[in-house]
Amino acid sequence: MFSKKEKPKPQTMKEKILYNLKEIFEAYVIVLILRIFLLEAYQIPTQSMVPNLLVGDIFMVSKLGMGSYIPLVHGKIPGFRNPKKNDIVVFISPAWNSPGIWGEVVSLFSLSLINIDNTYDNPKNLVKRVVAEPGDRIAMSNSQLIINGKPVETTFVVMKNEKVMAPSKQVSYYDFNVYEESFGNERRIVQHLLGRYFLFNIPTFSEAMRYLTTDTIVTNFDAYRLVLLWHFPEVYIPKKGDVLDLTKTTGYEKYLYKLLVERESKGRVEIHEGKFFLNGVELTRWTVRDDYYLCMGDNRDLSEDGRYFGLVPRNNIFGQPLLRYFPFTRLGIWLFNETRRSILKREL
Repeated sequence: MFSKKEKPKPQTMKEKILYNLKEIFEAYVIVLILRIFLLEAYQIPTQSMVPNLLVGDIFMVSKLGMGSYIPLVHGKIPGFRNPKKNDIVVFISPAWNSPGIWGEVVSLFSLSLINIDNTYDNPKNLVKRVVAEPGDRIAMSNSQLIINGKPVETTFVVMKNEKVMAPSKQVSYYDFNVYEESFGNERRIVQHLLGRYFLFNIPTFSEAMRYLTTDTIVTNFDAYRLVLLWHFPEVYIPKKGDVLDLTKTTGYEKYLYKLLVERESKGRVEIHEGKFFLNGVELTRWTVRDDYYLCMGDNRDLSEDGRYFGLVPRNNIFGQPLLRYFPFTRLGIWLFNETRRSILKREL
């Protein structure tokens, strides 16, 4: 004979509450671990990656390949691959300023619902495209990139009219020229504003070099920002272990290396009469502590990118877009690069 199974003892209200809290806590811990080490949702907030990533696109960022960035301690778990030219990557902005340990703690453990450490004025996580790797030399002339002395093939695709929203939320419509850039076996779509929207004559490359190769760009950078939309002189992208000879740098390269040394040393760098001074002591050489990358937006004239905030250290790069799941009309896995055909189809 089978013994009669006893009915489970009814739970008290206190037991039910404790059980539900335990379930919620376990789910929260799982989500937190996944978010730190494997996957994180990201929504595109600006137009810097148009036409490939649009404002409002939401996708999952995979952290496994590039190696996740550990918050609070600002450490790095090594990945199994390094970024390559043409990769779209997600990284901690090298210009980001921590709001302090408690601000980071609140943002982390609230799963960014309370987003103290990633604001409009102090963005933390950015999405851009790698255009130069450690050891490369890169320049830009008349909006055409030149990598290791070789111009990147740039082919006109179409002119399109597009809505642009200013930080003030004011909406305007501008015309853009869309181009296909190709080098090696890689292709990507980029776009530039038409020149008629600029209220001055766009300088030639030789005119721009008179500005960008002098040391005044370091002390008065904002005066030269617009020139960087079309031109910048050749700069070397350093790799870990390189010894930079700071006595042989000029203008724009000084600006980029000043940011690099300040961020690696956590000190204050000043430039007087062409010489570097770290915390008041003259500095002639610097041994680079990480590999560096130049990252730019595909919407070249509406992108705050590496031309302005500086080179991105490998330690800051933690992910790549994996799966776009919103909007539903743009679903896709690893499908983040438009083509000539898809752009022309979109514009019909």
